[in-house]
Amino acid sequence: YTPYHQNTYRAEKGSVDRGRKTENVFATAERSHTLKTNSWFSSVYKNQGVPSAPLFALPGAYQFRADGLAIGFPRAVATPDTVFGSFDPFCSVGTASGISRVRVLGYGDWDAHFAVESGSSPWQVHMTQGSPVTTIDHFSGQLALVCQPGVTLTAIEQGLMVTRGNERILIQARGTHTLEQDPLLSDRAQLFSAEQSYRIMLVPQETSQSVAWFANLPWNTILDTQADAEEGRDDVVRTTYAFRGEVDAPVLTTLWPHHRLSSGEPEVLGQYETVLGTLRLIQTTSFTTTSDTPMP
Repeated sequence: YTPYHQNTYRAEKGSVDRGRKTENVFATAERSHTLKTNSWFSSVYKNQGVPSAPLFALPGAYQFRADGLAIGFPRAVATPDTVFGSFDPFCSVGTASGISRVRVLGYGDWDAHFAVESGSSPWQVHMTQGSPVTTIDHFSGQLALVCQPGVTLTAIEQGLMVTRGNERILIQARGTHTLEQDPLLSDRAQLFSAEQSYRIMLVPQETSQSVAWFANLPWNTILDTQADAEEGRDDVVRTTYAFRGEVDAPVLTTLWPHHRLSSGEPEVLGQYETVLGTLRLIQTTSFTTTSDTPMP
C-alpha cells in the first residue's frame, strides 16, 4: 500500500479538501460521502449486491456472498502470460439470513469499513490492507461458520482454529462467548459473542510464535489509517504510515517488499507468501519508509 497524496481526499468536519496535507486528522467516519476509486475495495461501490468482487486485503482475501463473508488466502497462479492472485476461500461466516447488500461506511488511507445488510440483523466489517486481522461487529445472534471439505476446525481460546494444509485462520468471539459444534457436521460451527464482536486473524505460514500467542493478543480494531509524506533537503521522501486503533496500542500489520524503513528493524513475528512477494508481520502504531524523490 502506497499513498498518492495528490489524489487523496481528506474529509474534516464534513468538508472535503483535495491535496491539502492535514496533521493528525483521522477521518474514516467522515469519508462515506466521497467515493474512493481505483482502490482495493472500489468494486463495492459499483455492485452493492452480492457476490462482490474478491477483496484482496493482503495477506488475506475476502468476498461478500449471499451465504456470508468468504475468507481465504490468495494464491499465486502462473500462466505463460502473467502471474495473478487467485481466490480460493475455505470457509465463510454470516447469519442464517445471508447477505443481501453491502456498502462502504467510510475509509482511511488503506482501511475500509463496510455495512452488511442481512435480514433484520445488519452487521459491520472492518478491513485493513496489509493487516491479517478483520473485525466483525454490531453482530446480533450467532456467527455461523461453514467450511469447505478438507478443512479442520479446532476449539481454541475464545473460538476456533480453521486449518487447511499450512493455512490457519483464528476466528474468535469477544468477551463472554459460547461455541457450538455439531459432531455430525465437522465442517461447521457457531460462535456467540455477548459483545457482538468477532475477529478473523490469518496466522502467518512461517512464524516462531504459538497459536496461543496470537489468540491472546489484546483486541484493538483498526479504526483509521493515515499516511503523510515529506520531502527532505536530501532528496529523500519520508512517508509515515500511522494507525489509530480503539485503544492506543500497537496493531498487527505487514511490511511489504517495497517498504524501505527509515531507521531500525522491528521484530518480525512471521511472514506470508503472497502474489506480491513476502510480507513481514510486525506490531506497531506507525512506521516510516524512505524513497528517492521522483524525477520531474
